[in-house]
Amino acid sequence: MGVKLFVDGACLNNPGPGGWAAMIVTSYSSTIFSGGEVESTNNKMELVSIIRGIEFIRANFMIKSEIKIFSDSSYVVHGASRWLAIWKKAQWKRSGKLIPNFYYWKEIAELIREIDIRWVWIRGHCGIMENDIVDKVAKLEALRFLN
Repeated sequence: MGVKLFVDGACLNNPGPGGWAAMIVTSYSSTIFSGGEVESTNNKMELVSIIRGIEFIRANFMIKSEIKIFSDSSYVVHGASRWLAIWKKAQWKRSGKLIPNFYYWKEIAELIREIDIRWVWIRGHCGIMENDIVDKVAKLEALRFLN
């Protein structure tokens, strides 16, 4: 089966309080973890969820097969599967300017080096249990900063 990573980010008012969540699913266990920031954006939280998830996988699993990363963010899936190599080759610039969130994209590029990743876009709120869980946890993380 390999390792599945479900990720999501949330932000209130964008920019504003943000939260992220990651859920790692294997054939024998699942682990969820999350965090947030007082001031963030939705895209940043989406990217942080991937970074934290991959860091966890690299630290806790001997990766022998493909990792499937599931996200309901087309920004994440298209960025990772279509644009990442182009941005990297262009030194993280587009039209002479650094791409938005370049620091996070650069970190993702380093983390996934030499790992077989399959990026999977899934429709949000369509009944995929793991996606619904990370969505709710990410929103709860963002809400923590309102009090």
